[in-house]
This record gives sequence, C-alpha cells and structure tokens, in this order.
Amino acid sequence: MMVLAITTTGPKPAIAALRGSRLLAVWQGMFSRSALIDGLHEMLAEVGITDDVLREEVLIVAVATGPGRYARLRAGVAFAKGLAAGFGVELVGVPSAEAVASAATGHVGPVVITAGRGRFYLVDGPSAAASRGVVSAAELACMLPPAARVACDVDDRSFVELEGQGIGLARVKPVGVARAVGRLALERVSSNAKVDPVTTQPVYIEPRDHG
Repeated sequence: MMVLAITTTGPKPAIAALRGSRLLAVWQGMFSRSALIDGLHEMLAEVGITDDVLREEVLIVAVATGPGRYARLRAGVAFAKGLAAGFGVELVGVPSAEAVASAATGHVGPVVITAGRGRFYLVDGPSAAASRGVVSAAELACMLPPAARVACDVDDRSFVELEGQGIGLARVKPVGVARAVGRLALERVSSNAKVDPVTTQPVYIEPRDHG
C-alpha cells in the first residue's frame, strides 16, 4: 500500500511517498511556491518509481488541511484532490497541527504555523479543531503559559523572531510534516476510522490573506 502525502501549510511545500509505514522518498520545494507536480515527478524519478507503478500501488492520497496561508493551502488541497480523483483512491485530510506535533516526536502542547506577513497561527494542541487566531510573535508570547514549548513549522526568519520572544521551540521541517501526514492518514484508514469528507476541506482562518 503506497501513500502520497502533501503539505503546503509550512514555509515550503513538501511531498512524501510511503509504502506502509516505510518512507520511500521525500521532496521539499526550494521556494514557497515551488510547483507540486514538478516536485512529485522529481521525487518519484529519484527512486525509480514509474507512472505505471504509481498507479498500480498508490491507495491513499493524504493532505495537510490547515490552518495555513490561503492560496498555498488551497493549492495543496486541490492538488491532492486531483491526484486522488485521477488514481481513483481515497483522499484523507489531516489537520496541520496534528501533523506538526507528530513530526515533533509526539509533542502534545501548542502548535505554531506560519501565517505570513510576520504573523502566526496558534493551535492549542494537536487535537484542537482550529486555530485561536492570527497573532504576532509578541502577542503569541503573551498568550502562551510560562515555560511553554511549542512545535512549529515556520521559516528561518520567523524562527529567529519567535526565539527572540523567549518562546521554546521544537521546529520541524516540511518534509517531516509530509511524512507525518502520510503516517497519520494510513493509521486512520488501517483502523477503519470513518473519513469525513469535510476533513479534506482546507481550514481558512483569514480568507482575505492570499499570501
């Protein structure tokens, strides 16, 4: 069983291919707007997976559903939906906070995801349904409990800014988030958990932010 997992909620897009729980290949874009289709082809070519093999083996397409920046999140979910429809396989959405926390070795505290323009989404924990809103680094520091440690998927500049506010950070890379998305999706399907179509809809916190 092959799983293709996609995330576009971090500073750069990433894709992971897993066979069962074993990681086959990963790709991370060099830029925030790197093309997903090119990344998919590049990743598969590196490990010798042909289009025929992909069509034969892929059973799940998984995608991080946010919160995230409007345009990028929408692009990632749309790409995943297109792949799932084209392959005729199940599409599974995974909340971004859950994937980031899982990539941070089972982190159970707050999760921070970049929102662009120097702002951040704060999610209370991996099981939280939605962000508490979009805040600045200074506001975020005030909202967190003393000595809190947060899991984050942010760019370099944001990481430095958050550290400057004295926030303890467990930073993960987009490729780690993509792998976690795939692993969590596989767990859902393997446990026969009902996959609600609503969970594959992107979570838009501020629709006007088209960054």
